[in-house]
Amino acid sequence: VSSQTGMADKHVDPLPLHGDVATTRAHILATLQAMGGNTVEFSGEDYVYAVFVTPLLRFRDDVEFYIDAPAGVVHFRSASRVGYSDLGANRRR
Repeated sequence: VSSQTGMADKHVDPLPLHGDVATTRAHILATLQAMGGNTVEFSGEDYVYAVFVTPLLRFRDDVEFYIDAPAGVVHFRSASRVGYSDLGANRRR
């Protein structure tokens, strides 16, 4: 799923900004930590990249957040690296 895709079946709405960019990034990082099962691979000023590992089969799913301050939103993408179906895991995430 992605907030920036043109494919209707994969599209999700972007998230709202929580204060300024630094506060929003801190909120994203705190949420990822609270969710568990992931490793933050990169955290820049307006971009966060994390990898989730599924508990049972150890599949790796990529999750990216782009903080678009001028638009007041956070775009995100959550995608499985392998397979055709994730049984809805990325949309729930």
